[in-house]
Amino acid sequence: MYNENNKNYFFRDLIVKILIVLLFIFLLMWLMPMPNLNPFYDKIFAQNITTMTDAAKSYFTVSKLPKEGEVKKLTLEDMLNNKMLIEFTDSDGKTCDPQKSYVEVTKEGSEYIFKTFLSCGEEEDYVIEYFGCYDVCEDGTCNVEVGNGTDETKKVTEYKFYRIEETKYIEKYVCADGYTLKDNKCIKESEVEKIEDASLKCKDGYAYNKENNKCEKIETEKIDATLECPNGYIYASSLNKCVKGKDDVVDADLSYKCTDGILVGNKCIVNDVKVVNAEKVYTCSEGILNGTSCIIDGTKTVDAEKVYSCTNGTLSGTKCIIGSSTTVDAEKVYSCSNGTLSGDKCIISSSYTVNASKQYYCTNGRLSGTKCIIDNPQSCGYTKWVCSNKTYTTSVSTTSTPTFTRKYLYQIGSSRVYEECTRTYKCTGGGTSTVAASYRYVCSSGTLSGSKCIISSSSTTDANLSYKCTNGTLSGNKCIISSSNTIDANVSYKCTNGTLSGNKCIVPTQTSKPATLGYKCEEGTLNSSNMCVITLNKEENAEKVYSCPVGTLNGTKCEISDVEYADSIYTCKYGTLSGNKCIITKTDSINPIYYCTGGYTLVGNKCYITESSSDIKDATPIYKTKTEKVYKWSTSTKLEGWIYTGEKRETNVAITSKR
Repeated sequence: MYNENNKNYFFRDLIVKILIVLLFIFLLMWLMPMPNLNPFYDKIFAQNITTMTDAAKSYFTVSKLPKEGEVKKLTLEDMLNNKMLIEFTDSDGKTCDPQKSYVEVTKEGSEYIFKTFLSCGEEEDYVIEYFGCYDVCEDGTCNVEVGNGTDETKKVTEYKFYRIEETKYIEKYVCADGYTLKDNKCIKESEVEKIEDASLKCKDGYAYNKENNKCEKIETEKIDATLECPNGYIYASSLNKCVKGKDDVVDADLSYKCTDGILVGNKCIVNDVKVVNAEKVYTCSEGILNGTSCIIDGTKTVDAEKVYSCTNGTLSGTKCIIGSSTTVDAEKVYSCSNGTLSGDKCIISSSYTVNASKQYYCTNGRLSGTKCIIDNPQSCGYTKWVCSNKTYTTSVSTTSTPTFTRKYLYQIGSSRVYEECTRTYKCTGGGTSTVAASYRYVCSSGTLSGSKCIISSSSTTDANLSYKCTNGTLSGNKCIISSSNTIDANVSYKCTNGTLSGNKCIVPTQTSKPATLGYKCEEGTLNSSNMCVITLNKEENAEKVYSCPVGTLNGTKCEISDVEYADSIYTCKYGTLSGNKCIITKTDSINPIYYCTGGYTLVGNKCYITESSSDIKDATPIYKTKTEKVYKWSTSTKLEGWIYTGEKRETNVAITSKR
């Protein structure tokens, strides 16, 4: 029992201690809120932009820099793929957009403009910097070769300036109703149903007959023609003659008959019928076929919901209850006979013109009054080596410098002969030249217009004061509102679904009704029971029939007397006589096979397809203006229109000497 109580006390104390610790943490978080990390995140964003710009400067060597009027672009994705950078992240830990972020370089005169744009999550911004050739070339230098010479570098001091520029940019694109925005284009998709006659074909061996819209195959068969005798004569096969009237025995006439089918020669052609299920075909008199249903798009009109409102008073059902008469201050109305209204004053503007001042400046050189003094650089280069032989009584050392060389040639007695050469130089250029300075007009006050300054001034007078009443009757500077009455409330309409048209709501609907069921036969003829009846012909031996036109039949013989002879003739019961043969022509007719191509759907003998068409227009840009700070480095200590930041740097610049 003692151990059980100790155990319970232990867990109770532990739970109390945990609750006290949690309470302390909660109070600490409440009393000490999280610090504002926005400046830290902004600093990271700015460092990322600087990193992108530095990487681009390393990439755009002399051969890769754009020419005048040309623009070259390097995306963040290109930098990542070329292992120039690692992925950036925003304050939420999300990577920056590699396609949308870029560095764009353009050339203006002797300078290059770098625009670095970075998009990370919801944050987007860009900076613009100006650089000279030596800022963006490989290893920080540009080697400019002039003839054959050696390149050297010297240090120059650059000063950093800035100015505030307003940049007009496209904030977004918009499209008219019914169009969908995609990039900077507006696209309107529509569907059109096309119907064409189906193509048809016949089975092998059949040809299409457009007279009866059937596929036909014509077959011919030759059978023996029938020998016949003149009227009153019978044919005697043993005599091969036609006989009559005299006692004699001749072969009876042989003919054939069919219990079933049609007699053709000595064969019976029996029609055998095969019945198969016809194919089901669904069609729509309106709408679009979807399986066994027709989908019909339409609209229905329902009454719009009435909405009552009061301009004055209180709404009660469909009425407005306006309270008892009151007196309120009338609304003050100010107006100006001359000038522009500003509050309760009239601003009357006037202007006058004075001559603008001329301000001289130099694009090259330094300004001196109205002249520009241009320092011309001096260029020195060697012309040739001048050599002569000198004799020394003792040995001297062989010497070689860029301007002098000595070399041992031979010895005469105790004298040693050396060739000594000295390099001669010639210098061109140097001094200064003077040209007229350029000038522009400036105004100490007012607005520049050509060579004049337009100075505006204004005077202020009290505006005309009058009063008006939105409700009631004006009485001096008071509005008298009449006693309470009831008027009809204003009526408007609204639609929960659909589009408002007057006091009706046009609601789009879609109905489905069963498609019309029909049947078709690929082969054979469709009967009233929606079955395909296919006729198949089979051939059987016909039954032999003997007869005697003259005399008495006895088995296969005819017993006759008083015979007269005549020649027999050939006849055809079926077909056309050709010699002793009958030519029988049979035509087999079947329905053609219909088919569709190019994605069409076959329905009966028609092909249906629903095609999508696109109407593409340029989207309308919505412009905005953004004020930004633009930086520029220059070797000049002052730049017109720019403000010095106080920063400067030293940069190596390539110079060229000839030799």
